[in-house]
Amino acid sequence: MKLNKNQKIASESSNKICCVLAGPGTGKTLTITAKILHLLNEGINPDEISALTFTQKAAVEMRQRVINSLQKKENLPFIGTFHLLCLRLLREFLPEKEKHFQICTRAKQIEILSSLNEKNLDKIIEKITKFKNTDTPIDEKTLIVYEKYEEKKKKLHLFDFDDLLLKTLQLINNKQIPPLFSYIIVDEFQDINKIQYELIKGLLKKEGSLSIFGDPDQAIYSFRGSEIDLFLNLPKDFPDLTLINLSLNYRSQANIIEASNKFITANTKRFSKKIEPTKEKKSIITIFEVEDEYEEAKTIIKEIKSKVGATDFTELYENKEETQYSFLSFAVLTRTNNQLKIIKDFLAKEGIPVKTIIKDPESWTSSFIKKLTETMYSQSKKLISNIPLFEFLQSSNIYDGLSDTEIFMLNNMAKTYQNGKLIEQIQAFIDELSGLTPFDLFPENLNAVSLLTLHSVKGLEFPIVFIAGFDEGLIPYTISNTDIEEERRLFYVGMTRAMDDLILIHARKRFINGKKMSLSVSSFLKDIPEEYIKIKKVRSTKTGTKQKGLF
Repeated sequence: MKLNKNQKIASESSNKICCVLAGPGTGKTLTITAKILHLLNEGINPDEISALTFTQKAAVEMRQRVINSLQKKENLPFIGTFHLLCLRLLREFLPEKEKHFQICTRAKQIEILSSLNEKNLDKIIEKITKFKNTDTPIDEKTLIVYEKYEEKKKKLHLFDFDDLLLKTLQLINNKQIPPLFSYIIVDEFQDINKIQYELIKGLLKKEGSLSIFGDPDQAIYSFRGSEIDLFLNLPKDFPDLTLINLSLNYRSQANIIEASNKFITANTKRFSKKIEPTKEKKSIITIFEVEDEYEEAKTIIKEIKSKVGATDFTELYENKEETQYSFLSFAVLTRTNNQLKIIKDFLAKEGIPVKTIIKDPESWTSSFIKKLTETMYSQSKKLISNIPLFEFLQSSNIYDGLSDTEIFMLNNMAKTYQNGKLIEQIQAFIDELSGLTPFDLFPENLNAVSLLTLHSVKGLEFPIVFIAGFDEGLIPYTISNTDIEEERRLFYVGMTRAMDDLILIHARKRFINGKKMSLSVSSFLKDIPEEYIKIKKVRSTKTGTKQKGLF
């Protein structure tokens, strides 16, 4: 495994508390994998190691890298999300009468709240989650709903995902779960909340080692209860903290890195650091000024045609020559989901395939679990055998009709279940399936243009990135109360997804919440140095759009 100097230092550090500042594109997952492998090669018992992530997708990728490097599938350390770890601990440490609870999925939450005659359910769930994780006060009306919701869950013996964390912490505080790990590694530490922070401290043995990986400049989930101050206060909490900076970016060309470095320094709540590009300079950032959201969509189509070298998209399917870019190369990012609809419609009319985050993966999960259950009953004699789950799934036809992305995810989850009776492996596998998020099932390798919000693009990269709606009010989002520094971090995340080209689009007018509004260009423009920007004005005509050059 080839590592640069700082990656190697981070992976082999024996310091009790180590914080690795891992900016965008600096090889964080590679370094965490190397850290896990280093510990295993040093003879550390896998049961003493826990690597915690925020998405199953990240965990699956990490597990697969470890498996490939070790050339074996058994005796892996725990590599998974906070929720999955807590779920397993509750199954093990809760009293026998309580440990057979069911997961209250989002669909079940909506069902319960609907039965209470509530509306605006997503907002209520968001308020309840924030209240449970941060003790953020909620209004009296929501408090009454919350109490009825909790009562109903208790009757049905359900734990929601917040309960998994809270109940585990309760058992730790009551000494019912002892400190279990000598080595804890935490990915994306900037996304952590107080409950998760306390879980880490409670599960780490007294002389244990804690390795933290993350980047405060990419802290964008405060609406879920994440607290950037937990990261920024680490030097105060741990005076013996070792700080290591992964500074080399392997993703983006130099102009994008230099522009984003300058941009993010406008924030004050951050660790001072600089990302160095390893790629040479290419084009500077392009900003298109267009009339409205319709011209915005047309401009995106025109640029895609230009980049792939086709005036008609049938040429792409008929032309056998390879071009530098394909549909897979492009991502269109927006601040809100509503902005994506018009863009998606225009791309579809042109025959351009698109992919986006599935809002509700639970119907897919339920369908697969049903199929798995039917397969179990048809091969019931195998359930009490010690067949590894992966082999059982491979020998069945359970993957028929699934996409490559779905099969990849399921296979790599299944490979970690090797020991015990098959029925026990399947139960643990179903528990893990229940925690899949929309992001985990995003078909990354499908040859289609990605349509994503800035919040959902974290962890992804694309040769060409469009950020649509570079308008004051949307970027930064000032239509409702928001933290301007978090809005800046969110845009920084969008900027640093781009490998070759970053294209921003400002519309002078657009419909927002049913009203047509006149908009100025984003105030964030002033934070990007002029030498990294070229601005093009697009004039609307009956036949299309014309570029007038710089203004």
